[in-house]
Amino acid sequence: MQIIKVISKDEDEKPEHISNLENIFLNNNVKKEKILCIGEVQSGKTKNIIMCVNKCIEEKWSISIILGGTNNLLTEQTKKRFDKDIKNGKIFIVENFDSALKNIIYYFNNKIHLIFIMLKNDKNLEKILELTKLKIAKIGKILFIDDECDYASNNISTKDESKIYSLINKIYEEIELGKMISITGTPFANILENSKIKNEQNKFTRSLFLKHSEEYTGLEYFNNKNSYLITECNKKDEDLRMPLGESLLTFLYFSAIGLKNDENYKSEFLINIDLNKEKHEWIYKEIHICFANFCRYPQEILLRKIGVILNKYKFVVKYDPKEISDFIIKIFNSFVDSCDKITNKIKNIFLLNSDNENEFQSGKCKFSIIIGGTMISRGFTFKYLNTELILNAPDENIAIDTLLQRARWFGYRKNTELIHVFMNRKIFNAYREANEIMINVKKFSNNLYELENYCKSYKNDVIKLSAK
Repeated sequence: MQIIKVISKDEDEKPEHISNLENIFLNNNVKKEKILCIGEVQSGKTKNIIMCVNKCIEEKWSISIILGGTNNLLTEQTKKRFDKDIKNGKIFIVENFDSALKNIIYYFNNKIHLIFIMLKNDKNLEKILELTKLKIAKIGKILFIDDECDYASNNISTKDESKIYSLINKIYEEIELGKMISITGTPFANILENSKIKNEQNKFTRSLFLKHSEEYTGLEYFNNKNSYLITECNKKDEDLRMPLGESLLTFLYFSAIGLKNDENYKSEFLINIDLNKEKHEWIYKEIHICFANFCRYPQEILLRKIGVILNKYKFVVKYDPKEISDFIIKIFNSFVDSCDKITNKIKNIFLLNSDNENEFQSGKCKFSIIIGGTMISRGFTFKYLNTELILNAPDENIAIDTLLQRARWFGYRKNTELIHVFMNRKIFNAYREANEIMINVKKFSNNLYELENYCKSYKNDVIKLSAK
């Protein structure tokens, strides 16, 4: 039999510290349990997942199953992280499910740890269920991880159980030795749903709040900085040219500062105004028009326009635009020079939605502009994010899950003084309120009953804790 990919690494190499998740595996604990793990958005949840798998490899568990995302882009991102960060043991990262299933006895007998990283959908979950029903799987220890568990994993049906929810529960029921870890940065739908579940076997047995490093720059950090810029526009405004132009000029200016200080500096400008793909196309065209208009201006006028924006938003600036004009023009020209002479499309401007999900790779271009809605609102990491324009919010109360997932500027960011986010007053107030909510979630996270009661009793005019 030919093995497609087996990675053998130094058995003596110790895995990285698993923060407070390591307590789950203390004394080789294989007690079956379903754990809700809460980690702040972009705080390193994928790293925790990899650490858990490393621990299972060390403890000679048999299988790790990771539901790695709800779209191909997220799943591929997770696979790349595994290829890079899996450290110890004799492992097989499965590329072909049917082949792995056919040869599963070989892997078990040779103590090769199987790792399945799969898109979260009906078809893949049915395959996993088939795997967990095998007799040989009953004697192995299985780690089942549901990443982004608040998305698609809850019961969204008002009559019967929704398909994905039902399949996940059936898989957990089939596992005899091992654990199911459900991970999310926005657990509110899971918490509220858990209190309604009648079948005790399908409920979470406990919850915990994942620790993160002090270098994390998240909700509290950015609320205390002057990174948020208030625009009076919202996504329904007919004329969004003003916030588009202002945020583009801001991006050019602060990217130029980054480039002045580091010749290898990269930056990304994210535009999240609407979920509608037709709106994405309109924005895409408008950004092209902005560049075309700027090309007609003498350099002095472009620099003067940047100065007007800096004064309007009361930026505390280190450099007058004229002092870094060479860097501003260099970045501007990197977009203009990438324009395709046939299509007149600038190659460094990307649409990221279901029609164009494979076109963008973070960091591939030194300077990029990314336009989207759903796909730039959850899971995907924009490593070089410098500026964002976010007006994507409903007229009614904002669901906190959606609000926090859209904060793609959270993470382990360096040069945070260069990061700026344009938003309207409603979104700004929502992030302030969300900070108070997350403080309480963290406070009650070790007591699932108290956590449920807090979420059920919460009321506010700005934020709601359920997307329903």
